[in-house]
Amino acid sequence: MLCFFYGRNPSNFQQDTVLQHARMYGARSKEDMAVTRLHTTSRIYSILVRMNDLDEQLREWFLEGKDKDNPNAVFVGFDSNIKPCATQKIKVSNALTLKPQMRKLPVGFWTGTKTAIHKTIEKIDDLITSSPDYGHQDENGFFSIDKDTVFEILRLIETTYVYDAKFGNADKKNDIKELQCALYYCLEQSKGKIYALHRTDRNLNRIRENGTFIDAPDDGRTDLRPSREKAVDVPVIMFIKENGQKYVDPNGSGENIGWNNAPFYWPVLVSQEHITPVMFALDQSRKGKAAVVDNSSLLDGIDSDEVLKLTFDGDLEARFGEEGTEHHDDGCVETRGIKETVATRYILKDDDNNWKLAPGVTLEEEHNHGLYSKNNGVFPFVLRPYKYMLLRNGRDARADLMLLELDDMSKWTIEPREEIDGDGNLLDMSTGKPLINVHDTILDKNMGEQDFEAEDYCQWVVCYAIKKVVKFKRNSTDWNAVFAGIDNEE
Repeated sequence: MLCFFYGRNPSNFQQDTVLQHARMYGARSKEDMAVTRLHTTSRIYSILVRMNDLDEQLREWFLEGKDKDNPNAVFVGFDSNIKPCATQKIKVSNALTLKPQMRKLPVGFWTGTKTAIHKTIEKIDDLITSSPDYGHQDENGFFSIDKDTVFEILRLIETTYVYDAKFGNADKKNDIKELQCALYYCLEQSKGKIYALHRTDRNLNRIRENGTFIDAPDDGRTDLRPSREKAVDVPVIMFIKENGQKYVDPNGSGENIGWNNAPFYWPVLVSQEHITPVMFALDQSRKGKAAVVDNSSLLDGIDSDEVLKLTFDGDLEARFGEEGTEHHDDGCVETRGIKETVATRYILKDDDNNWKLAPGVTLEEEHNHGLYSKNNGVFPFVLRPYKYMLLRNGRDARADLMLLELDDMSKWTIEPREEIDGDGNLLDMSTGKPLINVHDTILDKNMGEQDFEAEDYCQWVVCYAIKKVVKFKRNSTDWNAVFAGIDNEE
């Protein structure tokens, strides 16, 4: 078939489904493509183009080896009209994203009976009202509170909640843990400072008339709006005390859409406006936790395209010096071997998606092995013209970060390395793993075999000259302790 009419136009496109539809194109030669026609609307066309872009971004992520840098989170583009796949397909990852002034709260929980939890609620009351600054509330009711007190309150609140399949909330049991993880990060950013808001005598049901869980115990006008105005450099935690009354559905179903006739606390965290976004996941299948942080706070005012982002094994300060250290011509370099999986990080491509050849340099066609061409010891490609290098000495949020200013490209060096093992494999300088096999067997006219090992293969190694340590950010959040504490509570 050479002509297609595609009119499927949902309000939100599901990418994995649409990509299945794309099989209709089939595998086509350039000659067939020249006469193939697809008819659709401008909106659908723009969505298809965007999906292709997102798919290419994800492909590049793996080709560049970024899944090895960040094994716990894959970042791809975002489009409000496109979902990557059905929600249930990614539900097990339980990924948590924290952005500026975002709300985090538990939803769907059930509570213990009044007899079972009333002493705990009284203890929470006392912890809040006996806080030293409780009597110094501002005009909207905010007061400073000790972070250890907040975590103790959250721990007590969690003991009053009940999760079970019969309450339809078994998949919500990690909500409080997610809130705690988010709070740990917010406090690291605010140097441990947090504001609290105490609200009482609230009467909100548990279930809406349409059957979904209510997720807004905070009043938009009197609670949320002032909380977001307050949460600029410091997070806000709202402790909202509900009366927890039972309420039978007035529509005749007989279902209790209220609570268990027991007062309880419903916490709501509002992250501060000035915060670096973070993503982390609680992997319920393995009980493993990991955090991945956006590095944008170190790149304020710097074009991201001018920054080479790499991981580093070791102590950054011991290697490059403290913030402000200048290296000038002392020979301080960071060396990286170029290999296929991450080559786009170091080398430019041309309009035809081939490695861009350096002006005035001829690539020997007779011995053209692409990226691994020794080319008589002359580097044939064009390096990316970075101005900075961002190093992280770990694969998640437990890492230290260092921003380095690179010296002029004329001071960078590029050299070929040819370490070949006994099996004829060209080995990677960093890992010692095979990159490509340079061994072959040649047949003569009498079909005689002769072993042959090419001598014009190499791995190109770039030595980036370092000029200055621009910024250094040592990780001050003990994520191991964060996650260990959560595991202990489980």
